[in-house]
Amino acid sequence: MPISDEAANPAHGGPAGPAPAVSVIVPVHNTRPYLPRSLGSVFAQTLDQRRIEVIAVDDGSTDGSAAWLTGQARHHPNLTVLTQPASGGAGRPRNVGLTLATGDYVFFLDSDDHLGPEALDRLTRMAQTHGSDVVHGRIVGADGRAAPVDLRTTRARVTPFDSPVYWTLAAYKLFRRAFLEQHHLRFVEGRLLAEDLPFGIAALLRADTVSVLADYDCYYLHGRPDDSNASRQDLDWCEYLHYIGTVLATVEAEVPPGPDRDALMVRHFHGEILMPFAAPYLARPRPAAAPWPPPPAPSSSATSPTGCRPPCRPGCGCAPTACAPPSTTHSPPSSAPTPRTPHPSRRTRPADASTPATPASATPATPSPTPATTSPTASRCASG
Repeated sequence: MPISDEAANPAHGGPAGPAPAVSVIVPVHNTRPYLPRSLGSVFAQTLDQRRIEVIAVDDGSTDGSAAWLTGQARHHPNLTVLTQPASGGAGRPRNVGLTLATGDYVFFLDSDDHLGPEALDRLTRMAQTHGSDVVHGRIVGADGRAAPVDLRTTRARVTPFDSPVYWTLAAYKLFRRAFLEQHHLRFVEGRLLAEDLPFGIAALLRADTVSVLADYDCYYLHGRPDDSNASRQDLDWCEYLHYIGTVLATVEAEVPPGPDRDALMVRHFHGEILMPFAAPYLARPRPAAAPWPPPPAPSSSATSPTGCRPPCRPGCGCAPTACAPPSTTHSPPSSAPTPRTPHPSRRTRPADASTPATPASATPATPSPTPATTSPTASRCASG
């Protein structure tokens, strides 16, 4: 990938600096107003800056983000800045940063969020102490955005089946880099939303040790006042649901059938299907669209679908004219879909033996239509 000389600044920790303990990878796209807070939180970490490698990948920003990052690289020798054309999501810039990372651990920080001052020190120490492949730090919502899950108990070892960690599959966690390389874990590229799901699923299900650090606010997840967060954007929702189907296929491949798989599927149904279409989605203004076509004009005979004439006026009470019994056979319009024939290899589900069949005698007979002349009000209605 071509990297401009101005935008690239090789990371280094001084002539005899120690190897980085953690590489912080920051994908950037048009987040110039938030960069001082985001990158500033990394430069303010209590962990020695020589132990922190920062890789910021600008993904085609047009708001001056790349220029600001380049200026910061002149003052922070542990910051590497890369630029690339816009790729449509955070997946590709994260993958580029991961390819260049040299730290023992990797942390993914979104460019509009920020870290607590002690986050990287606490997370890396926990990973080193317990041999963790993944460490979840406590997430705090800010600026109107809620945390996806409330982690309240610090635990050295958890699984997706005995803790709430599977409810937050986003990338902002600490990962052991050798573990990611061993399993060839990378992000889906070119997606604005849910690009981190396959990565997060595989990481949690394949890790030998997943830890939770809940006694410190590690990650601050910010909303934006202009609602420009990726999670607030409209998408091709039919395509999105098709993509979620491929994600669920990944879960099927990772987890054998049974209660554990069912629990994960329920989580995905709530997280990726129900939640995106909940109150925030319904509250959005409807996009401009062609109006619905007007309903068809009523027939001149004002008859019902079965050929019956309704009462002459609302509330009259007169009987409708006699109806011809509805036909039991109908010719569908040419545009109607052809009924699908079940594949012969599929078994037909037997009838539920516990549900008794309704006897023919129990079926209520269709009452015979009453001629209009039998109504005592017929002549009165006819005369107005």
